Amino acid sequence: MPDPKDKRLKPDEQDIRQALEKRLRFEELLTGLSAKFVNLPASDVDLQIENGLKSVVLALEVDRSSFFQLSLDQTDLIVTHSYATEGFDPTPRLRVGKHMPWLMSKLKQGETLPIAKLDDLPDEAALDRKNMKRIHIKSTLCIPITVEESFAYALTLGSLKKERSWDADLIPRLKLIGEVFANAVSRKHAQERIEEHQDQIKDMRHLMDNIHEHSPSIIYCKDLEGRYLLVNRAFADQVGIEPNEIIGKTDLDLFPKENADSYRTADRQVAETKKTMRFDDISLRENIAHAYRSVKFPLYNSKGAIFGVGGVSTDINDLIRAEESLKERLQFQSVASELSAQFMNLPAAKVDQQIKTGLKGIVELFKIDRSTLFRFSRDHQDFIGFHTYAVDGIKQRPKIPIKANLPWFYDQWHQGKAVIFSSLDELPDAAMDDLKHTDLISGAAIPLSIEGSYAYVLTIGSVKVKRIWPEDVVQRLKLIGEIFVNALERQKTDKQISSMLKQLETDYMILREEIETGHKFTEIIGESHGLKYLLHRVSQIAGTTAPVLILGETGTGKELVARAIHRLSDRKDRPLVKVNCSALPATLAERELFGHVKGAFTDAHKQQVGRFEYADGATLFLDEIGDRPQELQPKLLRALEHGEFERLGSPRTIKVDVRIIAATNRNLEEEIKAGRFREDLYYRLNVFPLSVLPLRERKDDIPLLVKALVQKLGREMGKTFDIIPQNVILKLQSYDWPGNVRELENLIERAMIISIEPKLNIELPEMNLPRSPDKRSLLEVERAHILQALESSRWRIKGTNGAAEILCLKPSTLRYRMQKLNIQRPHKQS
Repeated sequence: MPDPKDKRLKPDEQDIRQALEKRLRFEELLTGLSAKFVNLPASDVDLQIENGLKSVVLALEVDRSSFFQLSLDQTDLIVTHSYATEGFDPTPRLRVGKHMPWLMSKLKQGETLPIAKLDDLPDEAALDRKNMKRIHIKSTLCIPITVEESFAYALTLGSLKKERSWDADLIPRLKLIGEVFANAVSRKHAQERIEEHQDQIKDMRHLMDNIHEHSPSIIYCKDLEGRYLLVNRAFADQVGIEPNEIIGKTDLDLFPKENADSYRTADRQVAETKKTMRFDDISLRENIAHAYRSVKFPLYNSKGAIFGVGGVSTDINDLIRAEESLKERLQFQSVASELSAQFMNLPAAKVDQQIKTGLKGIVELFKIDRSTLFRFSRDHQDFIGFHTYAVDGIKQRPKIPIKANLPWFYDQWHQGKAVIFSSLDELPDAAMDDLKHTDLISGAAIPLSIEGSYAYVLTIGSVKVKRIWPEDVVQRLKLIGEIFVNALERQKTDKQISSMLKQLETDYMILREEIETGHKFTEIIGESHGLKYLLHRVSQIAGTTAPVLILGETGTGKELVARAIHRLSDRKDRPLVKVNCSALPATLAERELFGHVKGAFTDAHKQQVGRFEYADGATLFLDEIGDRPQELQPKLLRALEHGEFERLGSPRTIKVDVRIIAATNRNLEEEIKAGRFREDLYYRLNVFPLSVLPLRERKDDIPLLVKALVQKLGREMGKTFDIIPQNVILKLQSYDWPGNVRELENLIERAMIISIEPKLNIELPEMNLPRSPDKRSLLEVERAHILQALESSRWRIKGTNGAAEILCLKPSTLRYRMQKLNIQRPHKQS
């Protein structure tokens, strides 16, 4: 402050004097700071920079001052030191490069930025202005500091209370303060790096001492005359002399002449070529040959002249063995990978051949004589060798039962125990008798587990020389064996799936045929005593496997009875396989029933499975059995009696489990007398006969049948008939129904087509009055019925309201019956 006696000075002179005094104090501050930082210990640098920033703030009457350091990636400034007056926080650790990019770019270009007010900032500094306001800056001075001509630090001053201008004369002095701080920080970092390097040197020296003393490798240095200058403990242990006794000696003093000459020649090559070189040699130690790999290198003095040769030698016996082991493992991995790739997605038919190829690979990989894969027999009584490979001159494998001839081996395998022996002496006495039946002198047998049971065994053996089987070899063999077993199990599964798919396809075909052919009732309808007795008989026989012969006129529902028996049997989960014997021409009957193989006849381009084989485990319904050709009856009898047959064109016998239900509208006893049906076949079928009454003998069921038919056909036609006159029912009950239920259905269907809902009007046939029993034969009745349907449809066979639809027959079946009954369409009159 100016002296009171200076009050006589003018105001301008007072301001100048105050400014000079402030400048003087700042110069004193600069001088003091420079002196403090001379020889300042690195540990005190941070504290003195904080104090220096405080002094600057107080001397210049600003609110905050901070010191920044450029980041390692040179994209940002990091606050390292900051001081603020009371009531303000130090500079926050903001990212200058991100939040003040304009400021950052200017500082990197070496520009000092005196900012008196934020509104002076250009438009491109809008983000900088926003973030400066966020940290309460009114005015700021930013000075870049360079080190070795590169921007590395920044010193900033900030006014937070009010806007202020910055004296241009002070900026160079502030830059000097910043450089003092920067030099101190740089010196601190250098000192820290020196101390770190010194610690590393100490660690390296300690490490070298440890390596020298404890390294398993041999380390040594020689002069150009071959005299040892330095050796480590491993070298001394090799020659059996203490390290200090070796110094000054040469290779001729320590090793046989042959080895010493070799070492001396190698040293000369390194010294002459001035290159690091590698040498491999053999040395005897305790009468055991050891292979060494040496790396020798030239030694230079401080003037760059060679004064000797150094070397590091390593015993590579273990390395050689490890390389051989690694080579074997790589070879094994290659074989295993190749096997896995070969078995992946391999068709089941090719699995066996590929396993034989795999066994050959095992024999070649492990240089053995034979390898065999055994599996448990189907009866679980013995192990069977089913795949094997042996080198030339060695038997493939003894063709002997394992359990009978090698009982000790069998017991071990059965318990899942591996049997591994390098010589026969290693086997117990209990196994001696087994060895009479084998030519092996060394062998290994590895049981392979599938779902907890040991169903396979992989064996390898040597016949000529004894072999040792290390644990890793056994594990590798087990891995290969598991590849084989997985392939075999997949093959088995594929076959099962194929069989199941084939069965599903068969069941689908049969069910589809049933749907297409259809049956007219979902249940047997009626309450008459005769029908109830029939159903009682059905329940008696359904649970057995005995053949059933269903007798009854055409259209009485014999197939419904067959279905009822099947649904109540243990075979209900499989479809009822149906064969309409009357619809099959004699030439097709055998192949339809028993199937044929490819090439069995001219058009046999592929194999076909017959209905007997389809029905294996199910029920076979032979409808109209009385129409079977007589020449086919012996083969049919054999299939019924023994459950076996041959496909057409094949000698192989096929066995099946089939439950037979047969039906006929013929009098089979008369057919036997006429010589058209075999008596033994009749007795084989007629174990449990069931008679289905004609509709004329159970007329009490007609009202229920009519109601059921109207409901069923109404759903199909989309019509509803709630009114069926009672007089119509009485008329229906007065009719004899030669066509039975089938004729009734056809009549109801025609009536529903022409009737107007909701009343059903039924026009009865002309023969609607009671009559005397029909004297015609069944063939004559069938011929008349077919003619009636043909005339009703105007001789149209297929399509809606065609004769086949009226008769509920396939068009091909109807044409066959017309041919058989000699029914021909009459020629039109011209």
